[in-house]
Amino acid sequence: MKTDPFFSIVIPTYNRADLISETLDSVLHQSYKHYEIIIVDNKSTDNTLEVLEPYLQSDKISLIVNAENFERSRSRNVGMENAKGDYLTLLDSDDFMYPNTLSDAAVFIKKGVHTDFFHNHYELVDSDRKCLYKYHFPKESQHIKRLARGNFLSCIGVFLSRSVYTQFNFSEDEKVLGSEDWEYWIRIMSQYPLGVIPKVNCGIRSHDARSISNYEVEAVAERKKYIIDRLMEMPEVKKVFGPYEKQMRAFADLFTAISANQSGSKKEARRYLLKSMKRRPIMLFNPYFLRNLQLAYF
Repeated sequence: MKTDPFFSIVIPTYNRADLISETLDSVLHQSYKHYEIIIVDNKSTDNTLEVLEPYLQSDKISLIVNAENFERSRSRNVGMENAKGDYLTLLDSDDFMYPNTLSDAAVFIKKGVHTDFFHNHYELVDSDRKCLYKYHFPKESQHIKRLARGNFLSCIGVFLSRSVYTQFNFSEDEKVLGSEDWEYWIRIMSQYPLGVIPKVNCGIRSHDARSISNYEVEAVAERKKYIIDRLMEMPEVKKVFGPYEKQMRAFADLFTAISANQSGSKKEARRYLLKSMKRRPIMLFNPYFLRNLQLAYF
């Protein structure tokens, strides 16, 4: 008799025919084998479906093809709605799981501390999985404060119990898209503490075709404001993140200034840096603030 998998791995994809095989292979080579893979294709226009065909011979892998090209939030939600696992994790179709990702997660779950919502560390790598950059992660006591400042989690290496992933969906509101994962983690963290496996178990692949954020400055500013306004209307979020609201808004302004600098809009960068500093004068001592202040003037 076939039993339900312990882990569900949801992989949204769009036009990743040249990369998705390596992503899937990184899952199929896991030392822990009690899992399913749900691929949600977002109406790819390349030969992704052709590349996937041999993989679909495995009873571990299922494919859902969206009727039209939606944003990734919809694909993730579709995958979660079809998941059977006790736990679910997300994996972008150009990234990697390392061999013991699932086995380490299974061991962590058996310990029984903060196991509804937890993550492992990840790094930025090239196509040969050589590390390009090691990210810095906060201590558990700093999780809420750090998430208020910005998203230190990714849609890779985060594990959700069935009680969580059936309770929370990614927002499909167009005004949220671009920061939907940050908004999602805030809502979950308002109700569940975040556990940590302090080991690098995933790699985010750096490549030229990688999806990037929208750097239209006013759009970035409006999106961040909209998200924070909406979050603060939720009683459970307000209770946990309310004390950090001023900090959230100051760092949202800083993020907008960073986006402005990246798009070459130095005048806009200066304007949002000033807004950030007015909200929270201590921003003057933040290294990212100082770096972007320098970029905005020189």
